[in-house]
Amino acid sequence: MSVHQLMSSPSRLETLSWSATSEEMLSVLGRDGCLIVEGLAPPGLLDQVSEEITPYLDQVTVSRGPFWGYKTKRICSLIARSPGYRELLLNSKILPVAEAALAPFCDQIQISQTQAIQIEPGEVAQVPHSDDLAYPVRAPGVRCVVNAIWPLTDFTADNGATRVVPQSQDWPAERSPLPHEMVAAEMKRGSVLLYLGATRHNAGANLTQDSRRAVVMSYSLGWLRQSENQFLAVPQDLVRELPVKLQELLGYSVHKPNLGFVNGQDPKALLDPETDEMSGFQDYLPDSYWPALEQYREMQLRQQGFDASKK
Repeated sequence: MSVHQLMSSPSRLETLSWSATSEEMLSVLGRDGCLIVEGLAPPGLLDQVSEEITPYLDQVTVSRGPFWGYKTKRICSLIARSPGYRELLLNSKILPVAEAALAPFCDQIQISQTQAIQIEPGEVAQVPHSDDLAYPVRAPGVRCVVNAIWPLTDFTADNGATRVVPQSQDWPAERSPLPHEMVAAEMKRGSVLLYLGATRHNAGANLTQDSRRAVVMSYSLGWLRQSENQFLAVPQDLVRELPVKLQELLGYSVHKPNLGFVNGQDPKALLDPETDEMSGFQDYLPDSYWPALEQYREMQLRQQGFDASKK
């Protein structure tokens, strides 16, 4: 497996085998902000995903803007449109890496966006950027997003492979990469590119006569605004049929403390038509909150002369 580097550069994009543990992947991701894992997706699953999204990519027009590109096709709503994509999203090695990378900063993670990207011949390179710039608040060291890009066609330096800047995840917001710092993520179909949202990256130029196709999933902190509105992107009738884990990733859960409830209840429970929506508010709090809150309430009850043994 070769890694193409633009000009001579000290940057290096590490590649791990499919047999690597999630812990090994997490270690490289934390150090470099990006890595490739080879051979994780079986060809049959990738064939399924490509077949499921092809009708939509055939219908959609090219994007219209200097960021999204003028010769690039993009579609979203992939959880609704592709059962195969759902399987990739729940990959037993990649999902734990995303959860572990973001766990220090949130109670649970979510899916921020789903996207299929087809870069057509003649497209120029996208402007290098950091996905974390979508959020106006800066907290040094806090990780907001973990992205996974699964090629549906081989990625080469010439056909628009995503380019990353290893170890750029802690750069100042105003710093832009120099051309020689960018590394093209050349990889075979079945591999995956993982990178932090803070890592500088872009889509490369497609200098070939063939389209470059991939699917992307962005995992983010559960308390952030999702890039793609998953509540409209995925019909609720379908959400009811999905695995609980996928429901939670879509946002059908309460992020502690008390963020994202519906009528004071977990929205996941309200997917069940038998749930009583008028059963009263319930606290969704971290375990560490409870002792101090209970102690304060008992103190108030005693001060008011009420029986503290009764809630």
